[in-house]
Amino acid sequence: MPAKRISLLVLIALFPSGLEGQKSGPISRNVTSAARVFPLASYEQGQAMMTAAAQNLALLDLNFTFLNKEYKDDTYATDVFGNKYRTGCYRLKLTSGFKFKVDVPQFTLTPQGLTVTQNIPTIKAEGLNAKAQVLACHDISVGVGIHLSNVKVTYTARPVISFAQDNGACTIAWNQDLDNFRVTIGGMNILGLQNDLDKLAKDAVREAVNISLDGVYGSLLRNELTKVSVNVCGSPGK
Repeated sequence: MPAKRISLLVLIALFPSGLEGQKSGPISRNVTSAARVFPLASYEQGQAMMTAAAQNLALLDLNFTFLNKEYKDDTYATDVFGNKYRTGCYRLKLTSGFKFKVDVPQFTLTPQGLTVTQNIPTIKAEGLNAKAQVLACHDISVGVGIHLSNVKVTYTARPVISFAQDNGACTIAWNQDLDNFRVTIGGMNILGLQNDLDKLAKDAVREAVNISLDGVYGSLLRNELTKVSVNVCGSPGK
């Protein structure tokens, strides 16, 4: 009998399950452990956990802070020799922010993912500090009032829950492929500024609201859900 055939027979005799594994592909220990990870919506207490996290989020103070940035829309003219010169400065810099409360957000949690909708009917702030330049390029201090209406926050994510093999404690994780955040502002009224600066003020407010909420809303929600999960099924670290 050829040597190669004898070697193959010996392998089959000694390691039959190993060769069958190459064909049928039995689940390894690592894969079995990974099978304990599944969408939060598939967990029997997943909806209740998400409801508690949403209610906790509504109790927090949210805030936005204006960027350390100057918004400008200067005017220029060109003389008969083709030289360009500035005819007026229209600049605005807001340096403060404010806190506000939100209602309990609405959410839809399915095995495909999570969608949170946060409606904020009004956001108001009076007496914000700003520096402006109008025509002459010299700073003047102004007080600004801001009224926002129908602000809508939409946050999407894909939360999953996993359970430790030893003590059954759970951990919440977030797949990044669906993590997204969007803010829309229905109405905006800026008080205390002349019309020349109205557009600059709205640009500043819109950017500040988007960046501030984008940076904090998702993390706050994730933190609240993590706290709820510890109360429901414990922490793997304990």
